[in-house]
Amino acid sequence: MAGGELNYIGKISDAANKQAFALYDAEATKPPVLLIRSQGGVTSHGMALGRWVREAMLSQIKASLAKDVQLEAGFFADIGVQQKISRLGQTPAYEERYGKDDKMLGWYYSLDGFRKLGVDHITVINGPWRPQLTSAGAAGAKVFEVTVD
Repeated sequence: MAGGELNYIGKISDAANKQAFALYDAEATKPPVLLIRSQGGVTSHGMALGRWVREAMLSQIKASLAKDVQLEAGFFADIGVQQKISRLGQTPAYEERYGKDDKMLGWYYSLDGFRKLGVDHITVINGPWRPQLTSAGAAGAKVFEVTVD
């Protein structure tokens, strides 16, 4: 271990793999980098190392995603908005209806939909509420309204 990296230096072997796995497992904060400087070794030991790297990285990704989901849930709870606001437009029904349209850039909610989701401090100036794309690069681009039950 050096500088937050797990260093694997030398011939790839069963013993060296076990040592690397033990060093990794002993770390509370798992190193995101495995640095390998090796002249090679037995193919089966190299494949075992490769499988371990894949599983360790998948575990880190899963742990990171789980943490992100918790952080996101906490954020929406703190602001009093339903978390589903960020993904309702990605449900299968909308994906089937609009997913193949290359001009479709996203979705919006009606003011009532926003209120139902917990966003209730919207003031429309010079109404009515009509979301539209205004960017010069958005010519021909479209958005769809997501209904909120």
